[in-house]
Order: sequence, then structure tokens, then C-alpha cells
Amino acid sequence: GTVVGVYFRENAKGHLRTWTEGFLASSRASQAKVGVLELCCVESLLFRAGPLKSVILGGLAKEMAKREQGSAVGGIKLMAAFGNLREFQRLLDISNRLTAYCFLVD
Repeated sequence: GTVVGVYFRENAKGHLRTWTEGFLASSRASQAKVGVLELCCVESLLFRAGPLKSVILGGLAKEMAKREQGSAVGGIKLMAAFGNLREFQRLLDISNRLTAYCFLVD
């Protein structure tokens, strides 16, 4: 199985991690093959332009490498989505962008 976590605000990342890290810890005990995908949604025009977008992507890459190195179970991927994400938000029924959402896939 894979857990997909979605967050729109940096302060929601800590809430997301309680779910994803807990999922990884419980799967270690059962030795199940699992993955975690965390999606950072960036809608601000300021942050999705040129140099700031590169800073965000670089930060996610460094964080992913650090977390995979410290994890006995691999499969942690961090991604960013840039742009107007209202339709994405509506389709997943994300009503509160101040918190994180987790979805269990397969």
C-alpha cells in the first residue's frame, strides 16, 4: 500500500508526518512493502515563480534524501505541485487547506 499525503501550508507538514511516519512504523512490524508520497501544494504566485520555485524543489530534494537515509524502510517520495490547484482540491474534497490530508492507495 501507499499513503499519499497532501498539504498546502508548511505548518500542516508536522500533522502529515504523524500519519506517514506512523504508517511506516506499523508496516515495519508486519514487513509489508509500503510507500509514502508527500505532496506539497504551492498556489502562491510568488513561490511558484523562477528562483523561489527552485528553492522549494531543492529543499524538498534535500529533505527526501535526509529522511530516506534515516529510514529503515525506503519508499519516501516528496513532490511539489505548482499552480492553481482549486480543481484538484475540489476533486479530493479538501475543504481545509490549513491541515493535511492522507489517502491510502492500493
